[in-house]
Amino acid sequence: MIASRSSGKPHPAVFLTTAARLGAAPQRCLVWEDAAAGVLAAKAGSMACIAVPEPSDAHHPAFALADLVVGSLCDVEDARLDELARVTAPAS
Repeated sequence: MIASRSSGKPHPAVFLTTAARLGAAPQRCLVWEDAAAGVLAAKAGSMACIAVPEPSDAHHPAFALADLVVGSLCDVEDARLDELARVTAPAS
């Protein structure tokens, strides 16, 4: 059961609800986050996560859970996205 929409991050309800509405399995989703609570929510929802924290927040322990941490969206390389896509791809 998905929690009510009033559940805020770090509860994964917002991500799980969105995945369900898209018809996507959570394990196939990629979350882009700038907040530690968002990273926790993504990982609690079994989703891959790319974190782009503010420099003042970058040392928060939650960011260590992200699959990739970058200083800017421009730092995300196609090869890394391809690697994350392979990790989240359904088993054949």
